[in-house]
Amino acid sequence: MNELTSGIVSSAVWDLIKKGTSVTKDFLKNKLSNWILDDKSLDKICKYINNTPDVYLKSEGLLKEYINIDEEIQKTLEFAKYIKPTVSQNIGVVNGNVFGNIEGDVINNYNNSQKPKETNNSTFYLTDRFNEYCPIQIVKSYDVTRDICNIENESNGPVIKAKITMPEKVKQLPGCQFAMILLSFTPFINLENYYDENYNLEFSLDTSQSIKLVQFQIKNVQQSQFIDFPLENKHHIIPLAKMSSRDSWKEIKEICFTVFADDRYITDEIGYIKISGLRLTK
Repeated sequence: MNELTSGIVSSAVWDLIKKGTSVTKDFLKNKLSNWILDDKSLDKICKYINNTPDVYLKSEGLLKEYINIDEEIQKTLEFAKYIKPTVSQNIGVVNGNVFGNIEGDVINNYNNSQKPKETNNSTFYLTDRFNEYCPIQIVKSYDVTRDICNIENESNGPVIKAKITMPEKVKQLPGCQFAMILLSFTPFINLENYYDENYNLEFSLDTSQSIKLVQFQIKNVQQSQFIDFPLENKHHIIPLAKMSSRDSWKEIKEICFTVFADDRYITDEIGYIKISGLRLTK
């Protein structure tokens, strides 16, 4: 991660912004300690974020979009110089645990928010952290407003229900238009332990007749999309190891179920998606 992006900045300040607290230069400097930014640049970013219109303060994703709007801010981020962190760490081996002493880059050095989530040999529902104050949202490329997905508890676990709207005029717009169900994780989640213990991603997908395909996507904190494939209506059980490498699972930022403005995905202006029991299982 050598570039300072709007996604990194929005993630760094979102917890403060959603409480209605202003971002200070010292706070931002501490949060972006892996990048070199002069005081003038930090002041510019702080001022811009603190003047964010209310319409962009509904979610971290919208805040990121607002940061993307300003060309001067983007240029400021582009000139930020990345500092590769180095540490000293004791390592050795006692009862299978590693201890001792090495210097340089540390692969498994995490702060509290980055530690691999413990599996406890149990099922992990990926919807657990979402509620009315931290909702699962429907993001539309053609509309700045976002709808909220309903989460209901049924016999097979939490169920995400979403109405997808795709006006015919949107299909005529240039570029790649879409509507997607977005699960955004702040802070990101580290699923390396689930990979190591051979867990599967499991869920059932049901859609209305108008929705033929749903694109399944997973992104890391750099907004790099390392999972991207179409889904059909059925019960899915997919090993994490089959989808991607171990290193991919350490910084999960977004899980998306996307419908593109294309007849291969949706044949009407309105459709419905139901995702049941989205979880990690053995």
